[in-house]
Amino acid sequence: MARNWTPEARAKQSELIRTWKPWKRSTGARTPQGKAISAQNRVKSLAAAKQRIEDARKALREAEAEHTRLTGRDTVSPFAQLATEMNRLAKIRR
Repeated sequence: MARNWTPEARAKQSELIRTWKPWKRSTGARTPQGKAISAQNRVKSLAAAKQRIEDARKALREAEAEHTRLTGRDTVSPFAQLATEMNRLAKIRR
């Protein structure tokens, strides 16, 4: 739940924060080498996300194949519809 600040409490907190100066102790990369390493975080996260998406697509294909095997029908199943929709949305986001 959000805190309801009174104007007085807000002013007092603002004054306290200015005495603490937390921005002077902020973390993060400071050297060029550290910044270069930090810049790779997005690359790693994106690669991991793409791998999870590919794994999900593979699982969907396998589930679809199992569905077809069990039902003996090669109709458009909910799995195939979901896979098609996922691919469509992925293309929109690119």
